[in-house]
Amino acid sequence: MTTQNIVPKVVASYETIGERHASQALDSVYNDYYERPVMYSLLGGVKGLRVLDAGCGPGSYTEWLIAHGATVLALDASPTMVKLARQRLGDAATVRQADLNEPLDFIEADSFDVVLCALVLDYVQDWEMLFADFRRILVEKGRLVFSVHHPCFLDLKVGADIEDGYFATEQVEEDWLAFGLTIPAYRRPLGAMSSALWEAGFLIERLVEPQPTQECKRVYPRYYEELSKHPVFLCVSARRKDEP
Repeated sequence: MTTQNIVPKVVASYETIGERHASQALDSVYNDYYERPVMYSLLGGVKGLRVLDAGCGPGSYTEWLIAHGATVLALDASPTMVKLARQRLGDAATVRQADLNEPLDFIEADSFDVVLCALVLDYVQDWEMLFADFRRILVEKGRLVFSVHHPCFLDLKVGADIEDGYFATEQVEEDWLAFGLTIPAYRRPLGAMSSALWEAGFLIERLVEPQPTQECKRVYPRYYEELSKHPVFLCVSARRKDEP
């Protein structure tokens, strides 16, 4: 697996496309009719819970969490995303710039009930280190809920760029055609994802390959057909392992 630090390029890309990406992320077929419904289901009731939104982007999930009664600390590596999230959320949540590839040592142990990490782990090289940090800051039996690109989708999308086969964990370049650029990401097989969770002290509760909603079929019939054929994202709920 490559040791190249992709974070500067990822952040630079989001600085370039930040405003446009935020406007699309707030209302898109992949978000509203595909990934978010599953993630909301996995999160369940959050009233009264302390939630870390790790990789908050423009603040869409943080806004939903607050509306459903959670107290939220939101983090993002992109200054533009932090700015947009602060504009969106006002004083309703604390938003802070932070790189998930670095230790979250500014967060106290046992201080959150849930960690949410939506579509950001593809840019994190060392899942074991980050997941260990998540376990540290979660309370006993706290939960980690995350979504990532499905490895099979990245195989289809980048094709020949997957040099070492399915079981390799490697860096790929993902084309964002709508924005006219490529963004580097890490592609992992399912086994590597599961192993990282286990080694960091988590048990998988649910693993969901999303299906588009029926509303998607009505509003975006072409996308509905495409999304019904193969998974694009993978959504996971895991719980901190603790002795009985």
